[in-house]
Amino acid sequence: MMKTALLVLGVTGLASAAVITNTPAFKTSLISQAGKYVALPDASHQPVPGTKMVFDITNIGNENNALKGLDRVAMFLNLAAENGAVKKGMFDIAVVFHGSATASALNDSAYHKVTKIGNNPNLSLMKELKDHGVRFYVCGQSLARNEYPISQVADEITVAVSALTVVINEQNEGAAFVPFH
Repeated sequence: MMKTALLVLGVTGLASAAVITNTPAFKTSLISQAGKYVALPDASHQPVPGTKMVFDITNIGNENNALKGLDRVAMFLNLAAENGAVKKGMFDIAVVFHGSATASALNDSAYHKVTKIGNNPNLSLMKELKDHGVRFYVCGQSLARNEYPISQVADEITVAVSALTVVINEQNEGAAFVPFH
């Protein structure tokens, strides 16, 4: 009985070691600050150039970290770069902030006043994404409801009349809706 138990433990230990050593390595490519991915060149549904999408981000999550939705935008671009689609303009990506994520659209000093934690952790990632053609919008209605002056919106972001109109207009132009709530 004891030999059987030791044999099972030994086999289980080897299986665990195999899983650990075969874990794919996560990496970044085009967008260096975020969007870690695993290269799967033989997997189906690789990013297709010409794809249009609108990321609808409504939840700020942890105010100390960049938004999860922005990380997913970065991951998409990194996956596209892995697939050889790296030229600016190969994808049409819009991001709209509203709800509690509205604060993410503020400049550093305004973000600090609202959150009391320091500079906006999203701005450097937004700058890098914008350099690769991503467009950013913030809901003007959410700004008004939160009493955030338009003058405090970060330079990387355009004020839209509403998040609703951004989503509708982008979808009317063929964009896939990608929610992060």
